[in-house]
Amino acid sequence: MRRVRGATPRGRAGAGAGAAARALGVALASALALAAAAALASDKGLWFDFKPHPKARLLCTEVVSGTAHITWRSLAIADGVPAVVAFYEEAEHTKATKGPHGSWDLGAAADPARERMTILPAAAVEKFPHCAVRPKKDEPTVIVISEKTGP
Repeated sequence: MRRVRGATPRGRAGAGAGAAARALGVALASALALAAAAALASDKGLWFDFKPHPKARLLCTEVVSGTAHITWRSLAIADGVPAVVAFYEEAEHTKATKGPHGSWDLGAAADPARERMTILPAAAVEKFPHCAVRPKKDEPTVIVISEKTGP
């Protein structure tokens, strides 16, 4: 029987090969995580045309396809609803309109018909599209941003 370095006589990978495979897996996972983080940090796509909020944490991204294609994201923010509303009214040069359950709605200045934002108290998150990841106790506000593409 011919011996292959890193393999046992039964043909299974030895400890050295297993460690190398794990190291490769960790390196690939790290590279993918860094690439994703860089894309999210630099890509206006995460925020569509909205100004990024400095205290926001992404909870999830969802896509709904049908006649139109809608991508929405939920983000938790470590500021209260009034501060977040004021931040986006100034950033988008518009006034938010009061919605249900303590929420506020506004459109992106670039294309208000295509890009929308709902700002809501974290306590009301169950009343709106939401994801499995929930805001932390020190994140009293959630925003849902959406972009419609297609007809």
